[in-house]
Amino acid sequence: TVQRDGTARVCSALDGARLASFEGTLGAENRRARVTLVAFSPSGRLLAVAEETGLVRIWDLAPAPWKPEIFVEGERTLCRLSDDGLYAAGCGAQQAAFRYLQNDEISIFVSQVHEVSSRKPIGPLLKAGGPILDVAFSPDATVLGMLSFGPMPKETGGPRRPGDAQPTVIDLWDWRAGRKLVTPLVISSAPYLLTYAPD
Repeated sequence: TVQRDGTARVCSALDGARLASFEGTLGAENRRARVTLVAFSPSGRLLAVAEETGLVRIWDLAPAPWKPEIFVEGERTLCRLSDDGLYAAGCGAQQAAFRYLQNDEISIFVSQVHEVSSRKPIGPLLKAGGPILDVAFSPDATVLGMLSFGPMPKETGGPRRPGDAQPTVIDLWDWRAGRKLVTPLVISSAPYLLTYAPD
């Protein structure tokens, strides 16, 4: 769980006992960064802990923990691990994100895949047209699904009205080549999580 104080906890599902706690890194003026998201690998051995600064730590919850650090460009960070625990996909939004609200079409929302063992990015930056809500690896880790808000439709006259629909887009990426595999799926509802069926 992510706590209101900006820390994260791992607790037993059986009795609620706290097994581990995680804090953000200490920065300027002794201010500790807030943890924004945690995600387990399917095996339960690896835990990704993302911070508001864009730093993602991958923890091995085996008896001898280690924590390679992965930096993801931007401030709003989320991270997902592949089923085999070999790859981590991180997402961020640069500080210029406010320009999105002004219908500026510059792509400033990105995701990138890193190799967990080497800590190095092994794919190009994958750009989204709006804030990235979630990402998910296919079971074989060859495709990265990306759920994001699409660009707002261009105004035809006057300012944007409250309640105007904002499309949600699902892209399927060959993340090693940096290319989209199919035409993006645009949906009118507002999902926030993306996952694959086992097959």
